[in-house]
Amino acid sequence: MAPYVRLRQICLVAPQLEPVITDIGRIMGLAVCYRDGNVAKYGLENALLPVDTILLEVVAPFKEGTTAGRFIEKTGGRGGYMAIFCCNDPDERGRNANALGVRTANVIDHAPYHGVQLHPRDCRAAFIEFNHTEGSDDILGAYPPAGPDWQKFIRKDVSRR
Repeated sequence: MAPYVRLRQICLVAPQLEPVITDIGRIMGLAVCYRDGNVAKYGLENALLPVDTILLEVVAPFKEGTTAGRFIEKTGGRGGYMAIFCCNDPDERGRNANALGVRTANVIDHAPYHGVQLHPRDCRAAFIEFNHTEGSDDILGAYPPAGPDWQKFIRKDVSRR
């Protein structure tokens, strides 16, 4: 497989999901495709909305002491929380970042999904994640963080790349 990297997901953080998700949906004409229960282990709840093949995610802490909560406090609730890139080899990109002094904050291994998250302090703002899902060479293929049928929620009538 030829090396590649492409923007897959932008993640914003909010003190609460509502009214943020409703407002984004109404303003941009988007629909929630998935709410990923796996983020609960980080003290978060989320919702994902596809903007063509790029996903917009909003996360909100539901308990005290979360990384997302600290991020909200530091930024006054403004700014992006994560930039997530799909690539052919997230481990290699993580090693390259480590060689530059950027620490790995977390490794996610939920087959067929594998992700390497870089430390936000070293990235000077937000988390950066590189991930790969088996079959993700097809931009409309499987992407577990967005749910089993995220493609059905793409609204070509209101959004384009």
